[in-house]
Amino acid sequence: MPRTAEKQREWRKKNPEANKAINQKADAKQHITGQMEARVGLHKILHPDKKKRARKGLYIDDIIKRRNPITVKDDFVFLTSDFHIPFHDIGLLDTLCDMGKDHGKPKLLVAGDYLDCDSYYLMARDIGVVNTFETELEHGATVLKQIRQCFSEITFCRGNHEDRWIKLNGARTTLKMLFKLMDIGDRGYQVTEDTSIGLVQKGEKWIVGHPKAYSQVPLTVARRIAEKHHCHTALGHSHIMAHGYDISGKFQVCDLGGLFDQSQLDYQRHLTKHPKNRSGFFILDENKLFPVEWK
Repeated sequence: MPRTAEKQREWRKKNPEANKAINQKADAKQHITGQMEARVGLHKILHPDKKKRARKGLYIDDIIKRRNPITVKDDFVFLTSDFHIPFHDIGLLDTLCDMGKDHGKPKLLVAGDYLDCDSYYLMARDIGVVNTFETELEHGATVLKQIRQCFSEITFCRGNHEDRWIKLNGARTTLKMLFKLMDIGDRGYQVTEDTSIGLVQKGEKWIVGHPKAYSQVPLTVARRIAEKHHCHTALGHSHIMAHGYDISGKFQVCDLGGLFDQSQLDYQRHLTKHPKNRSGFFILDENKLFPVEWK
C-alpha cells in the first residue's frame, strides 16, 4: 500500500474491495477499544480499591498481614533458643530463671524451637514412646508460666520445629495460634511470625534468630548473616555455644546453644560427624556477650 496520503486515496479508489476490508478492520478495532474502556470504567466504579489488591495479589496480601516484625530496645537482655520442650533441661531452665530474678527480671528473647513438635516429626523414629502433641502443649505452658515470673517480657520467634506444626496444617496456622493452644493468656510475652527478632542496644543493631541454614563449623552461619545484614547476630538452631566476630572484625556473632537436654534429643543417639551439642544461654549487656554454658 502507498505511503503518502494522496497516493493512498488514489490506490483505494482503484481497489474498492481492499479499501472496504481496511475500513472494516478499523471499525472492529475501534469497537474492541470502546468495549475495553467501558469495562475498565465499570470495574473502577464497582471496585474502587481493587487496583492495589490486583497488583499485589490476594496471596501476597495475606503474607504481608501475617508478618509482624518485632524489635526490642533494651541495653540488658537474656538471649536463649532451642528449648525443644518437652526435651528441655530442667536444671538449666531453673538456672535461667534464678539468674533472671537476680538481675531484676530483664527481657528474654527466645530464638525459635521453643516447642519440639515431636509428634509432627515425619521421619521414622526408633524410640518406643512418642510424646503426644497435648503433652508438649502442657509442658510448654508450664515452662512459660515459670519464665514469665522471672522476666519482665519474653519475645519468641519461629523455629524450624514450630514450622513442622505450621506446615503440616497446610500453612493455615501461625505461631501465635500455637501459643494460644497452651491456654495461658497473652500477658508477659509476644510472638513474631518471622524467624528473627530485631534488637537494638546503645544504638547498635542485632539480629536474634533461627536460620534455616546449618553448618557443622561454629559461627559459620552467624558470620554470613552478619556480613549480609551488616549487624551483630545471635542465632539458634546449631545447638552449639560459641561467640566471636565476623570476617570484618566489626560485628559480634554468636551461636546461642539452647536449653535442650542433650541426653533426650533423639538424633544425639546416632553416630554422626556432627560436633557435640553444647547447651546454655547468653546475657547481652550493653553490646557485651556473657555466656552461661551448662555442664
